[in-house]
Amino acid sequence: MTQYCYKCGNKLDGEAVFCPKCGAKVASIAAAGWTCSSCGANNDESDSFCSKCGTAKNSVPAVRDVSMVSTKPSPPENYDYNDEELTGFQAWLAEGNNKRLLIIGVVLTLIVGISSFLFFRGMSEDDYLKNYGALSRTLTESHDMLVNNVTMSSVKEEQVGQLKKDLEQEKQEVDALAETFAGMKPFRNYEKQHKDVIELLQKESAVFDSVITICSNPIAPDNDALLEKVKNDTEAIKTLSADISVPNTSLTTASDITMLYQHLQNIVTEQRKINKEKMEKLEAMKKFFNAMDDAIQKYDTSKTDMHQLLQTARKGDMLWMDYFRQLDNVKSTRQGVKNKVSSISAPAGTEALRSELIDILSESIRYCEQMRIAANLQFRDYYVSAGRVEQKAKEMDPQIQASYDKFMAKYKAEKERLMDVKNL
Repeated sequence: MTQYCYKCGNKLDGEAVFCPKCGAKVASIAAAGWTCSSCGANNDESDSFCSKCGTAKNSVPAVRDVSMVSTKPSPPENYDYNDEELTGFQAWLAEGNNKRLLIIGVVLTLIVGISSFLFFRGMSEDDYLKNYGALSRTLTESHDMLVNNVTMSSVKEEQVGQLKKDLEQEKQEVDALAETFAGMKPFRNYEKQHKDVIELLQKESAVFDSVITICSNPIAPDNDALLEKVKNDTEAIKTLSADISVPNTSLTTASDITMLYQHLQNIVTEQRKINKEKMEKLEAMKKFFNAMDDAIQKYDTSKTDMHQLLQTARKGDMLWMDYFRQLDNVKSTRQGVKNKVSSISAPAGTEALRSELIDILSESIRYCEQMRIAANLQFRDYYVSAGRVEQKAKEMDPQIQASYDKFMAKYKAEKERLMDVKNL
């Protein structure tokens, strides 16, 4: 006859004295009777059916001591039991009800909430005040950089790039600290200081933005408004730094941040003055090179006329009087070009160009004179003398042309350089 443990319901062997599942002692089965599986009524051993509900005897385990043998019906064959007995909290939970689960949920929520509260409160006053120590160090570094590094020399083209990089890096540290304070709740009795710190860091970041913009282009018209903003922000920073009072930490820095306004104003004023002078120089350069270009164009024209004149003369298709007249015209043109170049006002750095062109024009005029002398001698039948003079003139021509080509290469390079305002 199959029997089950009264304590855990485990199926027992017929000769078992203790339950192999939970260790409960199993009493001997007497022939006193059996318990109905349907209604739980006790019946005599001789009864084949339950006297109360009529359930057949062989469908239930026979029992002698109902206090020692389970009265619950036989479990299904596929019933899954744990390998060990549930004890303590597991047993309490296994008995389970929704109320207990709700209590567990509430406890866990309280634990998480209290942990978060303690974390954002800084856990302790000392931990919270450590953030003010970090703030003091950051302000000291920032103000030292703004007051001591933002100078006239640092905004020069070759150095301003590094200055902007340093300023942007320092601004990132200020912004990171601002996020830290904004993301935490103030410790008790530090609410006002906390609020003032956030405002201070916001203004500190705004100052960095203004300084970077001004240093990037000191002559910009909008800088006047930015300068006024820097003045107001730095004064507010100085006031807030002095007003924020916490134990063992001072936010007043050795570098007076309000001096930054005067430094920036000096930079803007000086750079605008320099730019004005450059614009004036550039305008003078434009006038000079325009006049030089006109003179060079006229000289090139006279060279072309001289070449055509000599070609026609060699063919014998020109009268002497016409030759003399055209030769004199070429010389006159070159003399006029020389006079014009001599009258051009040469800005600083261009005097050598003007002088070099004047020398070339002088040589080209002398060439014309030699050609005129040779023509006169030949016209008067002094062929030998004419030949010597003409040969001398022919030797001058390539030398003049070589000098002119060299001058033009230099002239074009200098014109490109001096017409760039960055080089003035």
